[in-house]
Amino acid sequence: MNTAQKRVDLNDDASTYVLKRAILVYANGRELDNAYATSHPVTQSEAGPVIGAGTPISKAQVKATFAGLLPRRELALLPANVLGVTQDATVWWTPARKAPLHINLTAGLTKGRGFKSIGTKGSHMVAYPPLLHCAGRGSFAVFALKDDTRPTAASELFHAPFLNLYGNGGLCTGTARIPDPTDPQVQAKCEAMLFDSWSTHPNFDQVKQTLHPGGILALLDELATDNPEVFPTASLAPMGATLGEFFAANSSH
Repeated sequence: MNTAQKRVDLNDDASTYVLKRAILVYANGRELDNAYATSHPVTQSEAGPVIGAGTPISKAQVKATFAGLLPRRELALLPANVLGVTQDATVWWTPARKAPLHINLTAGLTKGRGFKSIGTKGSHMVAYPPLLHCAGRGSFAVFALKDDTRPTAASELFHAPFLNLYGNGGLCTGTARIPDPTDPQVQAKCEAMLFDSWSTHPNFDQVKQTLHPGGILALLDELATDNPEVFPTASLAPMGATLGEFFAANSSH
């Protein structure tokens, strides 16, 4: 096929797209943090398309050029608990609450531990702290908060009291498919993955995940057995970052 033209079917409307311009990106090293781009006209010849001389373009022009490639999103009211939205991520928080803990520990984790409630496969309603959720493209992370109010940039992030979490807050989803972060139902779908799936094992150091002296498994057993109305936030282990720092680290450049 001639690369200067491509026939595309969009909503049953067959259209022919013709190569008109090319954008070349120049970078100093492997990363694109320090880069610039040039825009070039494309002419057609018998041998194929020919890229002409280019002119520098700004980041704003690059964004405008590629805006047509991004999925269109209808204007919609955002729920009050949403903290930030981009084309690649949705971040929201949920207040402290009671929710299900479905636990089925991997063989060997219960041996000699003397658990009262989580030693066998079962479901429990337990108290959870306020949570910060971040759904990205192909990833979902969750963190705990101490204050049961809408977080600010200065709010400190803590490790969430869930199994199957990595040290960076990312959830091991197994075969579950993470929804598109721009999906209007992204909150409900991600929270369902968190609360409706079986917890089987810790994914990193049990002691580092919580300040509870017995580690995360002992904490969950205590929550399932004693059934407190409020989560003991004194057991939360800090992530070492605030919400503002998390936003800065995950913002697009």
